[in-house]
Amino acid sequence: MIKSSLATHTPNQHLLVELGVFTGCRISELCALRCKHVIVDGDITAIFIETGKTDAATRTIPLTNELGVKVQALIAGHEDEALLLGVKTKDMSRWFSRLKSEHIQNDPSKCFHSFRVMFATAMQQAEVSELKAAAMLGHKRGNTMTYAYYSRGYELQQLKEAYDQCVDRIIW
Repeated sequence: MIKSSLATHTPNQHLLVELGVFTGCRISELCALRCKHVIVDGDITAIFIETGKTDAATRTIPLTNELGVKVQALIAGHEDEALLLGVKTKDMSRWFSRLKSEHIQNDPSKCFHSFRVMFATAMQQAEVSELKAAAMLGHKRGNTMTYAYYSRGYELQQLKEAYDQCVDRIIW
């Protein structure tokens, strides 16, 4: 529903939401990105989060190839210090809240930060190591609650597959 609701909004608003979905970044982190924070290393495009909620929030997050192309196109011809999305956190936060309320739902617990939960859940369900997840979500490395705090856990089918693997090892 969010994706279809974005059709009438600016490309930067659309990109903000895509980056939220595919990086798990906080809205403030994304709005603070500057062109100099886009990293291109061979065929990998990433964003560098310089400052965030905590010291551990400093991190580099790879992007999908499609997002990498969009972000690289956005920085072309801009100064390193220019804001990547050219928007302020407060304005984008209000915009997203209105979009969500008008087109999706009024539940205050569902917000931009919910993309962070979705991203953490996807990583856990894909069996990404929690240390790698912590590195991408900006949590303290080596001592983290990334999955316990943000993820909704595994789907029943995933649990059944793990259960079957376990049961095969039980001698009865």
